Amino acid sequence: MSSAIAAGVINADSNATPVGGGLIQLVAETLTVGGKLHANGGGGEVNLQACTLTLGATGQTVAMGTNGFNLLQASGPMEVDGTMTAATANTLDYLDPAHLPVVHSSSISPAAVIVADNPPVLPLCPGQTTTTTGPTTSTLAATTTTVPSTSAPTGLCTPPSCDDHGVCMPGNCVDGQCEYVAVTGVECATAALSAMQSLVGASPTAFKNKAIRRKLVGRLAHLGHLVGKASGQGARATRAKRKAANGFASFGTFVDGQRVITRSTALSRRA
Repeated sequence: MSSAIAAGVINADSNATPVGGGLIQLVAETLTVGGKLHANGGGGEVNLQACTLTLGATGQTVAMGTNGFNLLQASGPMEVDGTMTAATANTLDYLDPAHLPVVHSSSISPAAVIVADNPPVLPLCPGQTTTTTGPTTSTLAATTTTVPSTSAPTGLCTPPSCDDHGVCMPGNCVDGQCEYVAVTGVECATAALSAMQSLVGASPTAFKNKAIRRKLVGRLAHLGHLVGKASGQGARATRAKRKAANGFASFGTFVDGQRVITRSTALSRRA
């Protein structure tokens, strides 16, 4: 596997739906990024994988929009000198405990999180094999790597359920710290759809207009059908994913329209 240098701009921006964001994925034995990689929209991801990974001072990874995140993975040395900006998470994932990520940048928002082989890191260094390490997480300060105190009581997290990053960034409470793992694509869409169905179905009496609730239930059922067909590979799945993305956008437009109608009706009654 050869070296790669990303010195220019790579644009994977897309529409603002939960499954609409693009994916930028670069894999090489030695990877240096000095340009701007952006996957804005919704659900966008910038994923860099290498044995030796460097985000240079001029390098940028940007994934803004619903559920957007950056994931840097190195099986050897990793150095971050550039800018990382994401809607939900900036994750630095390492394989070899002898090569913890080195961060010199003060332009990372939200603060980067260091994890050990989670999700699994490809062994891209010559002669390297996958090593087993326990799941660990640490948070990066602006310019230095810091490991949070482990003095918090076991099982006590804030929030306790670790559900503050949205349905596409589920978390678990481990030794007093919330550990999050991003899900994307169809898995993210399925989680978002399940959450919306739960909200609509949890309290039917909360809907004064039964007709609106019936429409919401019907549209969500249609979305479920589209998302179910989007799993898998090939041209058919690709078309289904596109239809599902358009379906989410249409659902959002419908909900926004009902809010306007409801508000206008309420104002008319007051008048």
